[in-house]
Amino acid sequence: MADQTTVDPPRAGKNLGRNVSSFAHDLVTLFELQFRLLAVDLRDASQSAGLASGLVVVGILAALGTIPLVFVTLALALVEFAHWSQTAAFALVSVIGLATGAVLAFVGWKKLLAAGTTLGRSKAEVVQTLQWIKESLRPKEEYESSFTRRF
Repeated sequence: MADQTTVDPPRAGKNLGRNVSSFAHDLVTLFELQFRLLAVDLRDASQSAGLASGLVVVGILAALGTIPLVFVTLALALVEFAHWSQTAAFALVSVIGLATGAVLAFVGWKKLLAAGTTLGRSKAEVVQTLQWIKESLRPKEEYESSFTRRF
């Protein structure tokens, strides 16, 4: 037993404590950064979602209400200047109103869907952080064997 190395138990405990403390500090820092990124992503998403929601509402109102005064005036102009029947003039103006509303609602809906993709950065960062934590908590023997397999 003369060639065995002696380990000073109090010192080993201090090293372990320092390593655990350092790891915990890194984890807290990572989570703090994750929450900051999430806050920025949510702010950006809410700004673009507000505009998209407004476009959807305006599109639906235009399709349902067809902005009565403008469309009635256009229909009456077709009757007076183009000599159309009232039925044909009002039918054409109604189709124009519905098409306008549908286009505005479609554009607004696409913008609303695009606003949700802003959160992709936060999701990707959380996945990377969890992978790092798993790698850090893996037993040393497992880590070394996977490291040698990669290189």
